[in-house]
Amino acid sequence: MNKYILIITWSSIFLEILLFGAIFMEQKKKMYLFILGVLFHFLIFFFLGLFSFFLVMTAGLALYLLPTTLKIFKNEYIYRKSKI
Repeated sequence: MNKYILIITWSSIFLEILLFGAIFMEQKKKMYLFILGVLFHFLIFFFLGLFSFFLVMTAGLALYLLPTTLKIFKNEYIYRKSKI
């Protein structure tokens, strides 16, 4: 068996086990695993053409690894005064 195929196969299994173990990790490590997981699934899309798989797995990783209090914008809460 080709040693490159062996390395790729076992590294993908190791990554998936590492993603499972992220439930016990602190948030900073989860962010690194999120980036690594999205990159991994993007490469699956790139080489195999499974776009819907990439989208679903990225959404699952976002729900699983990203914090619920993640601020996307600087001014997250903008209050408007009513003219009533």
